[in-house]
Amino acid sequence: MSIKFIRVVAALAVLAGIIGSTVVVSAESSALLPMLPASPLEVQFVHVATSANIAKDSTVIDHPLTNGNPNAIIIVTPNWNPGGVGGTYDNHPIGVYYNIESQWAIFNQDLAPMPVGAAFNVIILTTGTKVFVHTASAGNSAGDHTEIDNPLTNGKPNALVFVTPNWNPGGVGGTYDNHSIGVYYNAGKWAIFNQDGVAIPVGAAFNVFVPAAGAGVFVHTANAGNSAGDFTEINNPLTNGNPNALVFVTPTWNLGVGGTYDNHPIGVYYTGGKWAIFNQDYVAIPVNAAFNVYVSSNHELYLPLVIR
Repeated sequence: MSIKFIRVVAALAVLAGIIGSTVVVSAESSALLPMLPASPLEVQFVHVATSANIAKDSTVIDHPLTNGNPNAIIIVTPNWNPGGVGGTYDNHPIGVYYNIESQWAIFNQDLAPMPVGAAFNVIILTTGTKVFVHTASAGNSAGDHTEIDNPLTNGKPNALVFVTPNWNPGGVGGTYDNHSIGVYYNAGKWAIFNQDGVAIPVGAAFNVFVPAAGAGVFVHTANAGNSAGDFTEINNPLTNGNPNALVFVTPTWNLGVGGTYDNHPIGVYYTGGKWAIFNQDYVAIPVNAAFNVYVSSNHELYLPLVIR
């Protein structure tokens, strides 16, 4: 990534530098650590791809809230350097899916191998009033977008919508959407769209999270003052000076007006005391590109525990 100081560190050594409320363990067996939820509605943690949990294009999440639970709803954002240490790219559109071992996994939509050390901020959302699964159908889709019809978002241009593609909700079926995505508002409803203008396939599904308004939920807009090259820097009290904050991001096209595309796989990274949103392929972030941001500072790093 441009304008970054890059250190080459082994994946688990990278994790050992994460402190605060984070629990750091190794990843070689299936024993599980107990976890406390960050809030009544969610559990949040960093998942790191290792040789033990990678299967070709995917990395398996081993967590008691998702294991054996095909109806779990998971939101994911790539994290280049958890704790501000190390750095691994995964320049591919991602999604989640429920595998034949009854576990959820994060996967590359283009089936490219998952790199060791790739890290992801993860929220496991309990079923409730703020989360749902949206599935594209012939009736709710047109061209590159699929329209959300839900009381949480209808008639609410200021709603902040977070989405992650879900290959097979409930562990049934399976539809790829190998494109960078975003959300936009039109005619009273929010929609999920492909940034490259390619048609949304019927059957494509998406986990949707619409959090309540609060200090940790906001829109970040790239401008000449906060952007350089492939990244745009977030300036917020919850993230400044906090390398262990978990930052979740979904591109938002128009905030109700205007519209700027950013057709690239994105992620977040920590540098110079601040978090930033970046394009994984190094392409410059366009001025006025906007992103819905959700910040958590109460989380754990979750990996299987080694028992020797």
